[in-house]
Amino acid sequence: PASSRFLFCSVWYPTVQFTFKLYNPHTKEQVWRSTNLSNFAIGTDKRTCKADNFSISYSAKPDASFPEKFTITANVAEDVQVTLDVKRCADAPGWKVGSGPRAGSSYYGHDIEKPDGLVYHSFWPRTACDGLVVYKGNAVSAKGMGMFVHAVLGMRPNLLASRWNFCHFQSTEHGGVSAIQMELKTLDAYGIKGAGSG
Repeated sequence: PASSRFLFCSVWYPTVQFTFKLYNPHTKEQVWRSTNLSNFAIGTDKRTCKADNFSISYSAKPDASFPEKFTITANVAEDVQVTLDVKRCADAPGWKVGSGPRAGSSYYGHDIEKPDGLVYHSFWPRTACDGLVVYKGNAVSAKGMGMFVHAVLGMRPNLLASRWNFCHFQSTEHGGVSAIQMELKTLDAYGIKGAGSG
């Protein structure tokens, strides 16, 4: 009898979101928007990307004070638009935890060679930011010190952690100080708790 063979292929399409929060210390108003992006594509340099209503472009500049820059433009929602330059300060180099090809990556599961998922983070701990946020037709200056995190979640966020704690501090004292703390509370399925849990 004749037999048939079928080849089933699946193409993985990542879920990409642009998340935005604006807090006005004078009015105490908070604006929170999270928009799913469609037609997401990564540039050949793997530092730029774009979607229908969003783009990030990277440029290396021979500027002694700010050697690298990202430009972010986004139509976050009907009432929120963002244009922002994020420049890395030369005296605060970028970093990630670890070294080698796996630096910056956290692996989930029992087998590090075949993990259930992974998360990648790298940081620019101190940046100079300059741009505009347009909210309900009113332009708000977005100028000051900041930080930049390049994060890739290789799994659904609800499988990655049950809670996220994030702390970020900037000061102009002592020639500039920055501190970052990021904590993920993993799910019980990932292992034991308490002393000796690793």
